[in-house]
Amino acid sequence: MGPPRIRQWRVFCVTPSKRSLPPAGGARAIESGTVSNASERHAHDGTLEGPYGFEQHLIFGGVSFGQGKHQLPTILTSPSMDVIREKEGLLDSAERVTVKTPDGRQLEAIVSGDVQGLPLVFHNGAPMGLVLLPSFMDPAQYGLRTVIYARPGYAGSSPHSWRTVADAAADTASVLDALGARRFVTLGWSAGGPCALACAALLPERCLAAAVVASQLPFIEAPETFTPEDAELARLRARPADEAEVTKYFEAWTARFTDVRADGMAERFSCPADRQAMTSGEFANWMAASFSTAFVAGIEGVRGDFVASRSAREWGFKVEQARRVAIWNGAEDPMAPVADAVWLDENIPDAELHVLPEEGHVSIALRFPEIFADLIARSQHIDREGT
Repeated sequence: MGPPRIRQWRVFCVTPSKRSLPPAGGARAIESGTVSNASERHAHDGTLEGPYGFEQHLIFGGVSFGQGKHQLPTILTSPSMDVIREKEGLLDSAERVTVKTPDGRQLEAIVSGDVQGLPLVFHNGAPMGLVLLPSFMDPAQYGLRTVIYARPGYAGSSPHSWRTVADAAADTASVLDALGARRFVTLGWSAGGPCALACAALLPERCLAAAVVASQLPFIEAPETFTPEDAELARLRARPADEAEVTKYFEAWTARFTDVRADGMAERFSCPADRQAMTSGEFANWMAASFSTAFVAGIEGVRGDFVASRSAREWGFKVEQARRVAIWNGAEDPMAPVADAVWLDENIPDAELHVLPEEGHVSIALRFPEIFADLIARSQHIDREGT
């Protein structure tokens, strides 16, 4: 085996601020460098080294925490969304709904923002509970209607044994159908990245734009990006005969996440950027709430995520089928290295790659407002072009 292939890359920073919208004209190139597509991670000194470990890939990611005006009412049951809105007066606030899928399962979702706004389907990381995004990154500020549903086995969503990543597209469609929404944009972070790719690949007439942030890769298509240890674990998760062993492993995770406290979040991360992000009280609260509620329904949610997207199983589509995708990655991310983002860029037609300097796997969430703005801009372009 020869040396890893090196390609040129450009680092994009949409704006110097982590909490402001991009300037007119969009992204600007601010740095150049090289990156390898081998199973390596980006080190803090700017070089690439490997391997990266199993735990680094799996533990972190994340999504939502709500407070104040975003406190949710008692769980509501659909199909009649109009009746729910009229009864609860929730036209512009958050509502928790339950949707039935064609195969009889139920999906629990949280919906917030203007009912006339373009839906943003947010696919969270793993293990993450079903709670709202924090107020400082609320997509409603940009006219988006946020839709977050619990993947099978999380919160009030029925387990779905041996689900595939492709099933996320069908479940997304079921939730949007119940809401009376057709077109949408989507953002998937970490373990949610494959779900956003599924939407971009399998719902091309509905998904106007997709953003995948610090995403995982499909083992079947990109085995060279996995370390030998990760490759063996991927094969293990793909074998039903080993279900008991896998279940035992994830049960051990429960204690690690159910008692997470905001003031202890920083110590869970090795990346300086991620540790620094935890000095924000609201952000740390959000992450702690996400972790601590991930196992309220048991282990089936996170177990299903790993079987679907981090095992030696087909995802149910090819990455090259995805359309209108922007790829976002932190240059300092030790869990989803820049090399993985480059692989996606090389395998998705017309993808846009954004590598953000000085961001890690979790701190990149502070850049979500910029990603929301990019999604809006790209969706408007599609609407004008009609393609």
